[in-house]
Amino acid sequence: MRLKPDVGSVVGPSDETHWGQTIFSPAAYGVVEVTKVGAQAHGVALLTRISERFKDPPVSLAALEQFAQSLLTTEVDTVILLVPVGNIAYITIVGKGAVYLKRGNTISALLKGSGSISGSLTAGDTLVLASSSMVSAVPEESLVGMFDHLTAIEAAEKLTLFLHEAKSDVGAAALIFRVYEIKTEPDRPRVATTRPIIARIRFPRIHIRMRKLSVITIVLLFVFLVSVTLGVVKKIRDSTSRDVSNVMIEATHLFDEGVALLDLNPVKGRERLSEAKEILEPYREDKRVADLYSRVMDNLTLAMHSVRAEPELFFDVSLIKNGGSAQSLSLFEDILGIFDAVNHSVYTLEVSTKKSTVIGGGEAVASGEYIAVYGDNAYISTDTGIAQVRTSDNKTTANFISKADQWGTIFSVVAYGGNLYLLDTEKNRIWKYVATEKSQPAGRQGFSEIREYLNPDSLPDLSKATSMAIDGSVWVATSDGKVLRFTQGKEQTFLVQGVEPSLGQSLIVYTSDESKNVYILDRDNKRVVVLDKDGLYLAQYLWQGNVTPTQMVVSEKAKKILLLSEGKIFSLEIK
Repeated sequence: MRLKPDVGSVVGPSDETHWGQTIFSPAAYGVVEVTKVGAQAHGVALLTRISERFKDPPVSLAALEQFAQSLLTTEVDTVILLVPVGNIAYITIVGKGAVYLKRGNTISALLKGSGSISGSLTAGDTLVLASSSMVSAVPEESLVGMFDHLTAIEAAEKLTLFLHEAKSDVGAAALIFRVYEIKTEPDRPRVATTRPIIARIRFPRIHIRMRKLSVITIVLLFVFLVSVTLGVVKKIRDSTSRDVSNVMIEATHLFDEGVALLDLNPVKGRERLSEAKEILEPYREDKRVADLYSRVMDNLTLAMHSVRAEPELFFDVSLIKNGGSAQSLSLFEDILGIFDAVNHSVYTLEVSTKKSTVIGGGEAVASGEYIAVYGDNAYISTDTGIAQVRTSDNKTTANFISKADQWGTIFSVVAYGGNLYLLDTEKNRIWKYVATEKSQPAGRQGFSEIREYLNPDSLPDLSKATSMAIDGSVWVATSDGKVLRFTQGKEQTFLVQGVEPSLGQSLIVYTSDESKNVYILDRDNKRVVVLDKDGLYLAQYLWQGNVTPTQMVVSEKAKKILLLSEGKIFSLEIK
């Protein structure tokens, strides 16, 4: 023998000190209410404990009582638990609250305040589990007219409306448990050993004209078909209502848990909100689901910190020199270094004022590709080595560092702490030149001989590297969806967490010792994803237009993400 329930949930709004919720699992039901500062966080913790215990629900009233007592703390105002076993219901209350039973046309209180009870239920019985605030807001006599010929879902909607009109619904919660069927195991059919009874029946002769008999038969058949159809429609509607009810209860739990976790564990919080969105999605057009779905989406958008904005033109290099086109960018403090491959020129641009200056160029950088800026110097990688441009006297020096025999294909140059780092995608190496006090001709500061940055036992695949950034650790992004981090020459595990949707394949990374965060340009998905330096998702900036960046630098001080696309510099505002 087994109960088949129809369940409805009523949950009022919450605030900092009042929070209520219903509990729904395949084998147990309940209501909780918490009244304390930080009520939602306490409530979610309480629901977690109950959910864990109800994976293997108690099968005796004493066991249920004992478990409920273990939940009672100073912040818990109401815990009501209901466990059906066969056609018997075990019910216990700790704290305040009440349980009502509607049987036939009468409704009565089974429990008020702490206590336990068990008993058999029959088809048509309705139990109402009401938290402390629900009992205060809805008088017992008002419950009588709320359940006549209504499903649990419809009764819950009616009770919700009453609660809202009472204007005292903060923290209130109730669960409506209606037994619509008690299923018993069918007896095995008996095998007939004699002639079927119908064969022994002698029907009297019926003297009715055939036409009249046909009309009556058709009418009866029509009535029968209409009755069956209405019955099927009602059964489908009731089944759908139960499905929606179950989805609402589960999604509400996920929503509340997700909101509560956002400050404590943003990744887990967003996961819970995403789960709530997924289970509500098929029912989003249902008016009972629409409000919760809207709240889930609002909180998920807020939690994802997703900003949709088209990149705006920040600076056109052709304004400095006719036909100018930026090929590479490098940022040092407020100074943006720009290499113009068309005019073989090097510029600086103050990010805060957009004041531009031509600082050098010519044949020394004619084959230039990448720029790195540090202090008063800019360095340009060329076919024959590294050229230097000094901002102090606008002097350009070719092959300030000559190309070494060890070099393969240099794909990025970064200056950090006065030192130079070269990303070699052909040799799978990061070459390092350490700044020294040794004087070069004309009094220039020099660099050490070539060194390997990576430890001898570090053998990463850098063949698909797209970019490099340094903040003390060396960061490398690839064209196959990876972000690598190296510290003191050794690769460190870096896991990206909480990014939705997942990062694409073609990535570019940027950070610096002045940047609090790590920025990932996800070219496949036209967005910039912001992570903390442990890989935890913080925000994302998305666009739909035709801007296809090839490089990115970020000034957190100026609140600008600068994107290089088709020779021009675009920007996104950091919010």
